[in-house]
Amino acid sequence: MVRNPTKNPLQGATVILIDQRSSEKRKLETNANGSCRFADLAAGECLLQVSAAGFAAVPLPVRVKVQKASLSAVDLQPVSTAPTPTGKADSSAVGLSPC
Repeated sequence: MVRNPTKNPLQGATVILIDQRSSEKRKLETNANGSCRFADLAAGECLLQVSAAGFAAVPLPVRVKVQKASLSAVDLQPVSTAPTPTGKADSSAVGLSPC
């Protein structure tokens, strides 16, 4: 789930998944719940880049263990007040573990 600073879901945030081995990129937008889901992924190291207009981008290294990955929670901060973006891959989510 991609959220704003008040923890409300952000619809239309861009989530890009980059396979570290092949450099293949997949791009999705979050739904009304701030969620998105990638399917048919190869196991391995990936980088998630989460961004939305007016917010600082958050890069998240993840390890795909099975053929799907879900984004649990990423809190985006406005660009003007973003000292350090925060976010994490939920290690309890099916198929992901933080690197």
